[in-house]
Amino acid sequence: GVRRIAEVVRAFAFSSFGGKEEEFVLPKEDLEQDIHYPDDPVVKLTPQNFAAVALDGARDVVVKFYAPWCGHCKAMRVGYMELCDRMELHTDVKVAEYDASAHEVPPQVRGLVQGFPTVLLFPAGDPAGGPVAYQGEREAGAMAAWVERNAVTVRAKDELKQRIAVLEEEQRSAVGEERFEDAARVRDELAELRKRVAGDKVLAPGAGTPKHRMPTFGPKILRETMHNLNKKKKEEEA
Repeated sequence: GVRRIAEVVRAFAFSSFGGKEEEFVLPKEDLEQDIHYPDDPVVKLTPQNFAAVALDGARDVVVKFYAPWCGHCKAMRVGYMELCDRMELHTDVKVAEYDASAHEVPPQVRGLVQGFPTVLLFPAGDPAGGPVAYQGEREAGAMAAWVERNAVTVRAKDELKQRIAVLEEEQRSAVGEERFEDAARVRDELAELRKRVAGDKVLAPGAGTPKHRMPTFGPKILRETMHNLNKKKKEEEA
């Protein structure tokens, strides 16, 4: 979030002042909402599509109930976008948000949304326990870990991957011992299990936000940045 912006701005300063890196403090107040993503990946929910998306049953769905005027919601915005990027690794997890100031809270969760932001996970398969409320830190890493612990589809695929590892070892043993019928049976089961987990993506080490979703900065950030850069330059010339 803010750290990433600072790195971008410092790189700009470095190139603008003949290789000398300039340090300055970015304005923190209202900083997050001055960041604009060209392709917002978070699904927008309304009373018209809430049930169809959140209560889908085939996927795990994370929903943030928020109000645009809420300070905590503003501070959480970039972290929630990063959560959405992380969840691209799991094809059966969807990340959404619901503006509870523009629309009434859906009756299915009215008792669970008592303040903003409220983040709920609607597990796949419509379990009897209903949605799971998030109580942790409002940052991407903590939220992602919570989703992966509670999402039915993620847990199911983790179990499949463990089963695949066991079968691969069994197949190697069968081939080594020339039990070819057993090896063929295991091979067929492996092929079926691998199809079921094939949709999951792998994040390369060091990969961050997809390039098509890198943020652009609004006028407030740019204005303050140029002001600080010009101030530093004048101090050096004085």
